[in-house]
This record gives sequence, structure tokens and C-alpha cells, in this order.
Amino acid sequence: MSSQVPGPLGSSCEAALSFSDRDTSEASLQVEAREVQQPRRDYSPFLTFAAIEQAWNAGQADSIASFFPGDQIALRLEKNVPESASFTKKQASYMLADSFRYRITESFRFLEFKQDKKGKKPPLGKAQWSFRREPGGKVDIAKVQVTLRKEGEHWVISGIRIQD
Repeated sequence: MSSQVPGPLGSSCEAALSFSDRDTSEASLQVEAREVQQPRRDYSPFLTFAAIEQAWNAGQADSIASFFPGDQIALRLEKNVPESASFTKKQASYMLADSFRYRITESFRFLEFKQDKKGKKPPLGKAQWSFRREPGGKVDIAKVQVTLRKEGEHWVISGIRIQD
């Protein structure tokens, strides 16, 4: 039996319970817990970019998708996709997962951040993504632009675009 329980700093623990009946007079209970990372949605823009960078390097499409908005996201992971292409959260999640399946990330690093203090322009992060399309293959480098927007009290990804 397994269940999620609250843990420290917004995480939770997954507790696996098993019962042993070695002794007929007493049953023993064994608890094995491991921390399960839950997405933190109250991050500042900078911490949101840091969480995206960490998840991208780990190939965790689901962690990145947890920052997708409830409506549409602009997503351009291939250069032949139109600039104006936007998708639902579910569609974008599948596309990002597929992209990670067919590309082996060597590194993903944000190199530049822009945030308008007046709030007129959305926070923007420019990253460099080094990846291979096959093990031992040539390393390709792509410039990636990630924009954020406020959804309620939380920062979400409004767009991910591979730049030409």
C-alpha cells in the first residue's frame, strides 16, 4: 500500500506500508518513505526559471509541464513549427515529453534573464540547450526562449520557443 503525505518545504513523502506477520502474537509495521518532489507554484520568476532549468537538465518533462498554464501555451520545439503555434497544456506536455525522448540533453542553461520592473513586459529567459539526437552523435546547440506570465498568484510558462 502506498500513499502521499505532507512533507517539508512543500514536498510530500510517499509512504509504502507493509505488514509482516512473522509472530502470531504481534504484527509488525514497516514504513519506507521517500521524498516526492511536488511543483512549487509560489516561486518568483527567477526561481521559476531555476526550476525549469533543473527539470530540463534532468529530462523531467512532467516537472516543466507543471508550470504550464491552464489555457494555451506557445510552444515551438522545432524550427519548422510556426511562430504563432499554441497548444493546450495536455498537447504541450506530450510534445515536450516526445522532444526529450528523441533528444539526449547534454546541458540546458539560462544565460540571460529580463524582467520589466514596471510589469509591462513578461519575464523572459534565454537559454542554450546542448543535445544529441542519438547516443554518441553530434552535439547540436539550440537557443531557447522561455517567457512567463502571472496566472492568479503563480508564475506559469506562457511560451517556449526554439530560436532560429
